[in-house]
Amino acid sequence: MSYNNNAKGNQWNKGAGGNSNKTEEYKVNYEKLNDDNYVDIAEKVLLSFKKEEENSKNNYNNKRNNNFEIVTTTKLRNLLAMISDIYNDVVTPGSTEDTNDKLIADITKRINYLKIKVIYESGREESVKKLVDRANISRHLDDVIKSKNKNDFILFSRYMEALVAYRKFYFKGDK
Repeated sequence: MSYNNNAKGNQWNKGAGGNSNKTEEYKVNYEKLNDDNYVDIAEKVLLSFKKEEENSKNNYNNKRNNNFEIVTTTKLRNLLAMISDIYNDVVTPGSTEDTNDKLIADITKRINYLKIKVIYESGREESVKKLVDRANISRHLDDVIKSKNKNDFILFSRYMEALVAYRKFYFKGDK
């Protein structure tokens, strides 16, 4: 199943070949973040979870196993808190080497460590892993690490904030 955000509105389409495995069914394709797309990408990610939840409820009503679980807002906010600590230093004067907005070594080390923490949290909890995989969080962190660009990290931070916002919007309460 794939998500299309087109002029006629948001639509879910079943891919050719019928039933795909659950991982592929809700996959959101990687797109490099930019100022114009990060909000839409975050929404696509949470809409894919919403679709999974709907399908899970339908399966439960049909006497199949209902095991849908989404990362809690608290867990997501904990990830965002780690990012915010770095963000506060990134926006502070002196966080870049010169006028080209290249991050200083101390900050890039912290971003690398952030990636390790995200991977660790993914290993601890399946719902976090699903979000990290579906939202391509590790890959977006790799983009920031590779570019070492201040604006790329700020954009990544905004993307994570958008994920939290859409999590709260589409899933009213934590389970």
